[in-house]
Amino acid sequence: MRGPLPFEGDILKLGRYSYTGPGARPSAVYANLRQSKMVRLALEDFRPTSILDIGCGDGTYTAEFLEIEYVQSILGIDLNKSAISVAQKQFVGDSRLIFDSVSVEEVTKVGKKFDAVVLRGVLHHCENPEQMISLISSISTQVVILEPNGWNPILKVIEKLSPYHKAHGERSFTSLKLQKWLRSAGFQIESLDYVILVPYFFPTLLISIFHNLERIVLKTPYINRLLLGTQVISAKLI
Repeated sequence: MRGPLPFEGDILKLGRYSYTGPGARPSAVYANLRQSKMVRLALEDFRPTSILDIGCGDGTYTAEFLEIEYVQSILGIDLNKSAISVAQKQFVGDSRLIFDSVSVEEVTKVGKKFDAVVLRGVLHHCENPEQMISLISSISTQVVILEPNGWNPILKVIEKLSPYHKAHGERSFTSLKLQKWLRSAGFQIESLDYVILVPYFFPTLLISIFHNLERIVLKTPYINRLLLGTQVISAKLI
C-alpha cells in the first residue's frame, strides 16, 4: 500500500488523521458524514454480521459500524501502526470491535472469512489495487468500495497540484476501471452511486450552497459523474 508515511505524520502531529475528529475542517466533517451514510446504505443490501475494514486508519469510521444492529464483529486493519495504536486506545470496551496492524495478505493466510469487506478511500493508496480486489474475493463474497470519483476533471487537477494530495499519494480511478477489476475477480456489481459535491478541504461559507446544488447535480445524468467527488460501489461474488 502506498502513502503510509504522510499519514504517519498526521498521527504524530495531530493524534489523528487530518480529516477526522473534532478538529477537522467543517467541510471534511460534512463530506465524511455523507460518506458514512453511503457506506451504510450499501451495507444494508448485504446485512453482514461480520465486517473487515481495510485501511481503517485511526478507527474513526470503523467504530461507526457498531451502530448497526445486525453487525456482530468488526476487524479494522491498517499498515500504519501509529494509527492502529490510536484506534486501540480510543475505541475500547466493546468486544465486537478489534484493530490490528496486519496486511490483507496476512488475513488471507489465516483463512478467516467475513460477510463483507469495506474499502473506504483505500484503493487509490494501493500499489496494486486490482490485486487487492482479487485478494478480497478469497475472504468475502461481498465488498463495498468508496473512492474519489475518477471522472471528475477538477479532482484530476487537484491530484497533480495540491501539496496534500501529492504527499499522500492521492489518485483516482474511473468507475469503469473499478468495475472491470471487480468483475475480473468474480464480483457482480450490485450498485453504483456518485455523491458529494463538497470536498474535504473546502471553504466553510460555501458548504450550504454546494449542499443545495448537489441535489440538482445528483439528478442530472453524466453531469453527476463529472462533478460529484465520490463514487460508491457495492459488489457480490458470483
